[in-house]
Amino acid sequence: MAFVRLGVVAGTGTTAGVDTSGASFIAVFRAGQTSTVFDSKGNTWTALTNHATSFTHGRWFYCENPIVGAGHTFSAAASYEAIAAVYYTGQAASPFDVENGDAADPASSLATGSVTPTQDHDLVLAGLATGGVNTSGYGISGGGFSAVLASVDGATGVTYGLAVADAVQTTATAANPTWSWSGASQGVACIAAFKAAAGGGGSTVSAVWTAAGAGAAAWVGGSTRAAALAASGASSVAGVGASTAVAVLSAAGTGAAAWSSNATQPAVWTAAGISSATWPGQATAAAALAATGASSASLTGRSTGAAVWGASGVGLAGFTGRATSAAVLATAGLAAALWRSPSANTDTGDALSGLSGLSFRALRKRL
Repeated sequence: MAFVRLGVVAGTGTTAGVDTSGASFIAVFRAGQTSTVFDSKGNTWTALTNHATSFTHGRWFYCENPIVGAGHTFSAAASYEAIAAVYYTGQAASPFDVENGDAADPASSLATGSVTPTQDHDLVLAGLATGGVNTSGYGISGGGFSAVLASVDGATGVTYGLAVADAVQTTATAANPTWSWSGASQGVACIAAFKAAAGGGGSTVSAVWTAAGAGAAAWVGGSTRAAALAASGASSVAGVGASTAVAVLSAAGTGAAAWSSNATQPAVWTAAGISSATWPGQATAAAALAATGASSASLTGRSTGAAVWGASGVGLAGFTGRATSAAVLATAGLAAALWRSPSANTDTGDALSGLSGLSFRALRKRL
């Protein structure tokens, strides 16, 4: 699965407070003279290599599975140092991969030095520290980088300058971006790559739950589902359409085309905000159908019926015994006890015929 950036903040001395809820990985870049960073949640930080000129230092720090929440601030050891924090989901269990860095004095452009990630989907972070004169107008290019995420203008005798950027790779490729800025100064450029978690299935689902700030057990609640839908790029208001179902299935590590198999059935029920145990009943069936992009009113053709039988773990070919028919009747929101004679239960027969895509007579033969 890929890294997902949830936010970024930068400042001098101490940043403004931000809400880091849902983040499972935070990287901090510090521009200054000291080698320590702090945060208001009391996390422990792993420091990478310090790169420096005579008095300008740059360094990446990171924390996996941090304590997060509202009002989260990040601080350097001195008020004149600049600091930036970027927070994500999607890291591997042991995320650090490779790093590099370079320094020059004076300079107004500087490459970070090359890194080649050891696996696909790495998060690559670039940081720049400037010192000695006023600096601004930061830019970055090459190595998959194109935009600066956050920056602090350098001011002589007041604060160091800083800029950070990120790139999420698809295929592991060497990266050696170049920073540029106005105001020739001491410059330190640092780059670090971090491994993404393996993709697919539960790992991706866990990431969506994490982004929603909820555990798997709470996923079926309406408010939690709305947050998770938003995390997958889908609106909860639009949650009954096919396009939203595709987005949710994708977030669950399941392709839309494969949704009808038993293995993916729980993912579909989850996308609908219901558990498989509560599937019987017409109202619940309607919700599940809506999650697949099909309305109950349109459930009249054989192909649609086949998809629904697949989702309920019952294939059309297996629709032959009373036990199977009871399960399908439950799916239709009908009680097996009502299925007595066609003359007395025309409405029931019509409903079941419509659901299966078979004629009433063909259903009678199968039963």
